[in-house]
Amino acid sequence: MTGTTPAGRFHATALRDGTPVSLGHWRVTTASTAVARGVSALLGGFPERSLSPESPIQVLTESSVAIIVVPGVEAVSAEIRLRGIRVPVRQEQDIAALPIAALRSYGGGGTSPYPRASLDFRLLAAPQLGLFRYVSSSWAFAESLQKLTEILRRGDGEVQAALCLRMKDAGTNGTWHAGGHWIPTVSVDGRHGPSSSGGTEAESV
Repeated sequence: MTGTTPAGRFHATALRDGTPVSLGHWRVTTASTAVARGVSALLGGFPERSLSPESPIQVLTESSVAIIVVPGVEAVSAEIRLRGIRVPVRQEQDIAALPIAALRSYGGGGTSPYPRASLDFRLLAAPQLGLFRYVSSSWAFAESLQKLTEILRRGDGEVQAALCLRMKDAGTNGTWHAGGHWIPTVSVDGRHGPSSSGGTEAESV
């Protein structure tokens, strides 16, 4: 939702010894102690200091799945950028208008396209905590948002979904996963458990 300041932000990466590392559990940052405590009670983990001055508190949760409520199509947006160029080459509030599948197969080298997709949502079990936001440059996440948008359009109002981290490589467990990637997706069909997945995903914190 453009112009809305979220109560907290979800992340799928963290810095470890100065290096971004893909996480197997959600990391949530916020400026509110009450929000951090609410997230901790719901998803596990505990509030601690974050490196972000805007969101000085973080919770390294114990969950790879968060059951959420998406308030409507206005909560979903995306843009396409070229690597090395900060200005979006295409921006859409309507993510369904973006040719995600065609762009994903394009191999343009140093200036290849990548998505920047955003989702605003509330936690189903704790809506009083406010609106959260997750932003990602994962193609898989952008594609799952397109499917979510179709469902939102068919319905009337909010939709319950699962914000998930799925293992790219089967057989690897643990919070720190330095040898591969955890791929973010949104599931509305109940299939949101850990699974293997092919492809290379870039994740933004």
